[in-house]
Amino acid sequence: MGYIHPRWDHRSPRKNPNNPIGWSHCASHVTICQVNISCSSGHIKAQSNKWYSHAHVLYWYIVCSPTCVGKLTTLREAILEFVHDGDTVAAEGFSHLVPFAAGHEIIRLERRNLTLVRLSADLIADQMVGMGCVKRLIFSWAGNPGLGLLHRFRDAVENEWPIPLQIEEHNHAGLAAALVAGAARLPFGVLRGYIETDLVQYTATVTPITCPFTGETLAAVRAVNPDVTIIHAQRADTEGNVQLWGIIGVQKEAVLAAKKVVVTVEEICDRLEPVANSIVLPSWVISAVVCVPGGARPSYAHGYYGRDNDFYRAWDDISRDRTRFSEWMADNVLQCVAA
Repeated sequence: MGYIHPRWDHRSPRKNPNNPIGWSHCASHVTICQVNISCSSGHIKAQSNKWYSHAHVLYWYIVCSPTCVGKLTTLREAILEFVHDGDTVAAEGFSHLVPFAAGHEIIRLERRNLTLVRLSADLIADQMVGMGCVKRLIFSWAGNPGLGLLHRFRDAVENEWPIPLQIEEHNHAGLAAALVAGAARLPFGVLRGYIETDLVQYTATVTPITCPFTGETLAAVRAVNPDVTIIHAQRADTEGNVQLWGIIGVQKEAVLAAKKVVVTVEEICDRLEPVANSIVLPSWVISAVVCVPGGARPSYAHGYYGRDNDFYRAWDDISRDRTRFSEWMADNVLQCVAA
């Protein structure tokens, strides 16, 4: 009745090491990246014997938007704590490292009235829309890569099934600029070439502005600051630093723009080894790390597994019919157990 490929069945529960990562803080003690900083006479002294005022620590606390993380956690616990009804949720991964496992847990927990931010809205967006989780989609492309339309997305826009769907459409450069502005804590991003398109007529968060230095007319796009960003990456270390490589899209920008960050990874290791074209997201911007091998399937994780093209082809038929879609989701998502 349903379709699930055994290579990307991430339903079984997995145990994760109980390792402390990230920030902890209280009135008289601050710990940053496991570097103890003790309070004395209204100032803070690091192990390096350099003194920091409370104002300095508070400034970087606000800039980095850290959240207390006591340990590596389970996927269910992470979504329960950090994703709530009505949140703006960025789920990034540009056809690569797509956070399917996390998206499925959001569906199982029946989160509602979400604003979903996804540069390239593909199958996970289609599933979340079709299950009634999403009331608004901010995106710059929507489709089944290489195959065509997203049928649940189209049904929601045209027929309001299962609920009406509001859309905010950008091009890739525009939405990337919005996330970059969000990461910099600026109110908007600026770019050329936007106002010549008809997106300005339909997207209220894009408007022409005049450069105060040259008089040139440019486009301003409102910054995007998600309540939570969710990504999948190749690995994290035991201190909570996250490493990813390959095609990374706007994952870094979406992480830095968010108030909270949940990362699923293929593996936890003691030490991150250098990899060509890799980036490392430091532990103090991460709220939770969950070890979910295969958590990006049916998309791919460079260096770990390839894309399941058969499933992408199968999804075109599965998602065309409401009943078949609902049955597939019941069999392959709702009845599954999170990592």
